[in-house]
Amino acid sequence: MIQFSQKHNIQLFAYGILCGCLLSEKYLDSSKHRGIYLNTVSLRKCKNMVYIWGGWSLFKKLLNLLKKIADKYKFSISYVAFRYILEQPTVAGSIVGVSRSKAEYFRKFGR
Repeated sequence: MIQFSQKHNIQLFAYGILCGCLLSEKYLDSSKHRGIYLNTVSLRKCKNMVYIWGGWSLFKKLLNLLKKIADKYKFSISYVAFRYILEQPTVAGSIVGVSRSKAEYFRKFGR
């Protein structure tokens, strides 16, 4: 999309960049991808996207890499993922949907 957007002078507005908050410290424990923890339609949909993308073990590798970067700069995994997308060419902004319980998480761990 970036190449197409650059060619046609289009700015992107990213959505779902935190994968329903799966891109967070909460899911570093691999057992937490089971249905009992994914109690919303959004989380189940995002889990399905993880499996289409490459599976939970590959996603765990991504989370661990993001965690190393986050720790180095003293930020959260979610912040690193969010910042990465905002730094991409043609990305003008993003929507981050946050429930009340997730808002508490971001107040505590996000910046």
